[in-house]
Amino acid sequence: PQMEAFVREQAALGHINDHLCILYKNLITPGMVDAVNAKAISELFFTYRLKVDNKNFKKVVVRHKETRSEDEYVLDGGKAYVRIYTENPAINFVSEKGNRFVSETGVNLTRLLSDETIIKKCYEADSSLDYLRLYYCEKNIKYQKHTMDSVEMIKSMLSVDIINRAYYKQLVGIVIDYYYDSYDVDSFEQFFKSVDMDKISDREIIKVIEIRIIQGQYDKAYAMLQKHSAMQLMPKRLMKLCSKRVVSTDEAEDRLVKLCHIVFTKGSYDELV
Repeated sequence: PQMEAFVREQAALGHINDHLCILYKNLITPGMVDAVNAKAISELFFTYRLKVDNKNFKKVVVRHKETRSEDEYVLDGGKAYVRIYTENPAINFVSEKGNRFVSETGVNLTRLLSDETIIKKCYEADSSLDYLRLYYCEKNIKYQKHTMDSVEMIKSMLSVDIINRAYYKQLVGIVIDYYYDSYDVDSFEQFFKSVDMDKISDREIIKVIEIRIIQGQYDKAYAMLQKHSAMQLMPKRLMKLCSKRVVSTDEAEDRLVKLCHIVFTKGSYDELV
């Protein structure tokens, strides 16, 4: 108990060295995790000991593909403890003059903790930790586990400041694909209100318009086509929208005529189009 208390204290303080690594590896267990120390222990789970042979390097910089910032660590005798949250981060080394290098050889990374149950317990204790959610988001994306719970997790990541524009677009695309195959009007509407339209691709915009048509939100779909091209819409979906619009409007609209023409030229038509 005394040694365990010492480990808890050192982890909470963020201390790490070769001697503490041995203690952490041997004494930290899933049962040790609670809401108080979940952040500290999760950070240890993501910690790696990095060694590089080139002693001219003074610092190491780690940049994750999903985030906007990078983390810099001082090398002590070619060694540093770095945090890696997702797969294939960019790792650069910095010389005394400040020049950056990528070392293809002579680099060794050793994970401090490998028991997956530990990080699962951390997430159960505190699911608000940004990098913890980032870790599980990557797993969900990698294994395509797009259940309602995993999609809710992905949606929650969209409001996290650390993610970059490219990753934001990727996450939005996954959520839109989910709603494309599921009928949940209220949930989709709530999600769409939070989306930054300037950050999503034309492919996602087209899918949103089609989702609105599928869900019977014809006015909203038509309004979106005031700003976006209809050329990539599925002809049958566009035909359905045009038919509903023809019935609901009393006046001829140039935009509607053009949309009907697109539908007809693509070989889709009914008695109204």
